[in-house]
Amino acid sequence: MNESKSIFETDTSIKFKKLIFSLRGKKVLVIGHVRQDGDCIGAQVALCRCLNAIGAHAQITYDDPIPRVLKPFVGDTPTLSVGDIPNDAFVPITVDCAEAFRCGKTISQRFPTIFLNIDHHHLSNPGYAVHNLVENEAATCAMLAKYFFEGGFPIDKISAQALLLGIAMDTGRFLYPATTADTFSLAAKLVRLGANPAMIDNLVFNNDSIGRIRLLQRFLSSLQMEFNSNVCIGRLSSRDYKEAGAIREDSEGFVTYTRSIQGVKVGVFLDDSLGFLKASLRTDNPAYKVNDFAKQFGGGGHICAAAFNIQQDIDSFYPTLIEKLAEHFKQHNLPVS
Repeated sequence: MNESKSIFETDTSIKFKKLIFSLRGKKVLVIGHVRQDGDCIGAQVALCRCLNAIGAHAQITYDDPIPRVLKPFVGDTPTLSVGDIPNDAFVPITVDCAEAFRCGKTISQRFPTIFLNIDHHHLSNPGYAVHNLVENEAATCAMLAKYFFEGGFPIDKISAQALLLGIAMDTGRFLYPATTADTFSLAAKLVRLGANPAMIDNLVFNNDSIGRIRLLQRFLSSLQMEFNSNVCIGRLSSRDYKEAGAIREDSEGFVTYTRSIQGVKVGVFLDDSLGFLKASLRTDNPAYKVNDFAKQFGGGGHICAAAFNIQQDIDSFYPTLIEKLAEHFKQHNLPVS
């Protein structure tokens, strides 16, 4: 592969190329965030395969099990459970992790210093690694696809499929506001390399377990309308998961139902099944800045999609949520009443 600069390379892709080639012959762990989504898994798989193609010894690792619907996209990519990481010297790289703690407690303790942080959460990522590539992109997979194409890196069929998976999921199947003409251009190039959009549709969006359907019933029945129906809030507890015969990953994407209701400006999903409360927020209107709202609870994300964790249960936190939402709407002069 030609390592010389291409006239089409951006400064960030040049930096990416130099950093990646510095890892030749080294053991590398490509780390994602807890509760992996398609962009996380796609970025891990594609970057790991790229590293191995140029002579590194890379594996992907994870604190949570890879979700059932995403396992087929891993293919023969080398994987290593966090509990099986040997005491060797690894170079840690994070992808799609806005903050270091999002890698999980075990990984954060084992690797307090991250070599490279590649992420598209540009509003909330503080640049916690030695080297940081943080951009305003639709998906981390879109960043990697750009780097690969601009730098002339090899992209095999599994990598192309993984990158398309991440782009498709983080753009809401190319419907979210962050989707641009460049996003479609990257996707087209990946399809030409063998990525199959139908595989994503069949395995991710039309492959529900009966437990997920039963859990969805419970979630939809929990919906509460607040602020004159401008805010919709849904909830799930550990009891809901148990009685539905569902697992954690089965609630992935449920927050979109809260936002999809006519007239709703902000959708919220509250889940306290893990011994703490996870709150996910979505909006179609950037003016509502849900990432700013999440920051006051130690969270973050995108301007239209954010989340935070807090050590409370739903019932005790709910009044605080309503109070803080009212303050947030007033502060930003947002109409919700």
